[in-house]
Amino acid sequence: MEENKNITKPKKKKKWIIILAVIVLIVGGIGVASAMSGAKGIPVTVSEVTKQDVAQDVEINGVVASENVETMFAKVDGTVADVLVKDGAYVTKGSKLLTYDEEAIEDSIKKVELESKATTYGADATMITIGSAQAKAAKAAGDYATAQAYVKHYSDCVSALQAQMVEATATNEKLQKKQAEIAELKEKLAAKPESEKLADKLKEAEKEAKELSKLYDSYDVTHLQANLETLQSDLAEYKSQEAEYKAVAESADPAAGKERAQQEVIKESAKLSVEDAKKMLEKAKEGVSTQCNAIVSDVQVAKGQTVTAGTPLFTLSDADKVEAKIEITKQNLTIVAVGQKATVTINGKEYEGSVSNIRKAAKTNAAGATVVEASVHIDNPDDAIYLGVEASVKIHIAEKKDVVVVPYDCINYATDSTFCYVVKDGIVEKREIEVGVAATECVEIVKGLSEGEQIVCDSQIELTEGMKVNATVAQGE
Repeated sequence: MEENKNITKPKKKKKWIIILAVIVLIVGGIGVASAMSGAKGIPVTVSEVTKQDVAQDVEINGVVASENVETMFAKVDGTVADVLVKDGAYVTKGSKLLTYDEEAIEDSIKKVELESKATTYGADATMITIGSAQAKAAKAAGDYATAQAYVKHYSDCVSALQAQMVEATATNEKLQKKQAEIAELKEKLAAKPESEKLADKLKEAEKEAKELSKLYDSYDVTHLQANLETLQSDLAEYKSQEAEYKAVAESADPAAGKERAQQEVIKESAKLSVEDAKKMLEKAKEGVSTQCNAIVSDVQVAKGQTVTAGTPLFTLSDADKVEAKIEITKQNLTIVAVGQKATVTINGKEYEGSVSNIRKAAKTNAAGATVVEASVHIDNPDDAIYLGVEASVKIHIAEKKDVVVVPYDCINYATDSTFCYVVKDGIVEKREIEVGVAATECVEIVKGLSEGEQIVCDSQIELTEGMKVNATVAQGE
């Protein structure tokens, strides 16, 4: 490669001359600084600690949206006569959006009425046919019910007499045992006639036997047995009748009652169909109207279209409930909270609001950053707001009145502390501080500084505690 002849030795010598000149100036400056330090101290710029109101805000850009977006559906079947709005239109509460073809609906009602009459006549004819069969079944069912009542009555009577017979038998068994006991006591007493104890037991046993005998006689077992046999005979007869009536009831058409009920339902359904059709006409006359101030974001129906109940017609965004949707970075997520007041600027106009919702799930935005979606409710929306436009949101994180503040460039940060250099009587003092609300240009000092103190806000050299300085108040103070 050829040597570049434009690079010459004289220019190189000139470079060294410049470097030497700079060195001389630096050395001279150090000498001057040392002289000044010895006389008046190191020159530093200081700022006076003041008190003022301070507010911490977070500014985020967002997009205007409605808090309530819903689809309106057709409530009646019919043909659309006219659609009165277009996409993007602002409509006030009660505005009519759509009308129906009333003539077509009235024709439909007449058709429903004719079909209802035909259905009713058919149901009446069927009910006449099954009437006699149902009457017969009803009588059989009545007789069967009566027989069941008699069977139950006589069954209860038989059960009662059988219970008395059981009681009489048990009493008789006790009497027999007691009489055997008396016989045994008499034998023992005959062997020991002088035993007063045996005599007392015998006397007591005879008394009990007498009471048992009297109780057994009260049952009149012979008469009781005769009544029981008579009742059992009557019960058998009524059971026979019950079976007979049941057979008659079951021999009738079992579907007759259900079929008659079915015809009644058919008639009622036909009647309701006519009533529903008339109600539908009344609704159709009203058309479709808004329930709030809204913006039409989607028209899904056209003039002349036939719709049924449930067909989607319009998508409406509530204009009275508006919000700004924002994305919060992970740095701001720790200080932004639901309920905080905010100022939202839309097209140059400010609106007051508050943070209404912060989602609990993060996402990655278009720039690849991790963000959390949030909403800021706008308190006083008006018709000057357009959905989808950009909004500038200022969230008011904190605010303090008449507190000690210092500029940011006066604060120093170490790994284990935050501090300022205070100048007092020309001497530097290192003062640890505790900061509070952070505004745009200054920060609240919660602890460590007092109003009127002077702190270093700009120094070209490293300061140490006890150093002598020559303080100059920063311009603008």
